[in-house]
Amino acid sequence: MIRNNLKVILAENNVRISKLANDTGIARSTITALSENRSKGIQLDTMNTLCKYLQVTPSDLFVYAPIDITPSVFDMKVIGYKKEATQDYNIKAMEIHCTLFLNFDTGIEKFSEEFNATGKYINDDYGKIIFNFTAIDDTATQLKAKNIIDNLPTTLRNDVYQAIRETLSHELDDFSKENELIEWAQLLDLPTVNIEFLPW
Repeated sequence: MIRNNLKVILAENNVRISKLANDTGIARSTITALSENRSKGIQLDTMNTLCKYLQVTPSDLFVYAPIDITPSVFDMKVIGYKKEATQDYNIKAMEIHCTLFLNFDTGIEKFSEEFNATGKYINDDYGKIIFNFTAIDDTATQLKAKNIIDNLPTTLRNDVYQAIRETLSHELDDFSKENELIEWAQLLDLPTVNIEFLPW
């Protein structure tokens, strides 16, 4: 996994994207795409300009771990929701169940960790869906997966959780057409994700 560290560097130096764009001549859209890791690459002259302006090295601009982690979601189903029921009833009754696989590729080995998931709609100020994931593979696999995730740099660990949220959101889109609670939550934010490995 490799990600640029521009957003962190800008925050640490209290530099706004608009100021960086003004001072360097780099397009604001380019800087925004880089800072949000939506860019597929970076030109050498852009990297040179950023490094000079921010007084960092090219290696400071990137975070790397020799591993790829990709999520996949299967068997999603919504239970307890009744279209004709009251919103209060559905908030209490509705659950979203699915299976999550985190697929690990270290370059030396490939393995996956399987999780059972239950999602609930939480009626706070805005409404959100919270998913709790419980690992179900053997202890050795759980420990291996947990250690890899725990030892990732914070930026990359956050990216793994973001990828899980985006994958869940994509799968929930099908259910949102028939379920106004999911539709509202999907409009407001990505699902919240809590992952539990070994139950200590």
